[in-house]
This record gives sequence, structure tokens and C-alpha cells, in this order.
Amino acid sequence: MSSPKDNILTLKSSDNVEFNVKESVAIQSVRIKDMVDKGCFTSNTICLPDIDSKILGVILEYLSQHGDSKVSMENQKEYDAKLADKPIGELFDLVLAVDYLQIKSLLDIICDAISNNIMAGLQVNS
Repeated sequence: MSSPKDNILTLKSSDNVEFNVKESVAIQSVRIKDMVDKGCFTSNTICLPDIDSKILGVILEYLSQHGDSKVSMENQKEYDAKLADKPIGELFDLVLAVDYLQIKSLLDIICDAISNNIMAGLQVNS
């Protein structure tokens, strides 16, 4: 018999794209974990009306990377560095979504990336 953490959840983005995700990956988000614990969804589908599929895809890839014990710490750091190297507009979209989903580790990475972009812009303009 499979454990509840092996269940597959469907996360539905604002543009109606559905992502099938292991529950153990999805509940790294405090908000999704709360929804699962309280049963705040129907037929294993959780609607995320404020997050589009592009941003949700990035977030789920991050959660998969960091939720997989087979991925080395070095590979996670490389992934995080690539994640932080996104255009500033996408970083702003990510920070809003990640804050909503309450994923502190990713929020820290994105906020650092935004800060670094701002500081780089200030240095260029001074």
C-alpha cells in the first residue's frame, strides 16, 4: 500500500495548465501542505489562480530538485545559480508566487537574485 506522500496531486495554474506532482514534492510549500492537511480541494486538484504555468513550472522544478535525495548538494547549488539568473521581470513574478506558496528556501534565493540585480544596476549607473 502506498503512503499518502506517494499520492499524486494535480496543481492547476491560472492559465488552466495542470501539473501532476507527487504529494511529497508539493507539500514543501507550506500553503499547499495546509490545503492538503485541511482537505481544501476536490479530486486531488488544487487550483492556483494567481500563478501562471510558466512560473508554476519553475517552482515545481525547484521543489523536485530539492525534494530528491538523489540530487547532490553541488547539483542543487548549480540549479539555484541558474534559477537566480533569470530576467528581473520573471524574478518579480517568481517572488510573488513563491511568497504566496510559502517556500522560504526559494524565496531567499529569488530575493537575493533581485537584490543582486538592483545592486548591479546601481553600480552601472554610478
